[in-house]
Amino acid sequence: MNANTGAGITHTGNVHLRSQLVETAWGYKARAGVGATFRNRQGGVHPDTIARSWAAQRRLCGRFHRLDARKHNRKVVSTAI
Repeated sequence: MNANTGAGITHTGNVHLRSQLVETAWGYKARAGVGATFRNRQGGVHPDTIARSWAAQRRLCGRFHRLDARKHNRKVVSTAI
């Protein structure tokens, strides 16, 4: 099938891993933010690592919201992320 025909996600590979990836993608639906618990957990981490992870968090949350604005089905957005 052609990728432009609207075919669903492929069901090859590890079922558990694939479901965990989709569940993780749903987490990007919320706005990126750092709470007190998360800030305490980052106590001894190098600042470059924190900056890189924060940039990835903002990028993926932004991507989710941009796709969500274009698509009508959030399941499609979550699978794309």
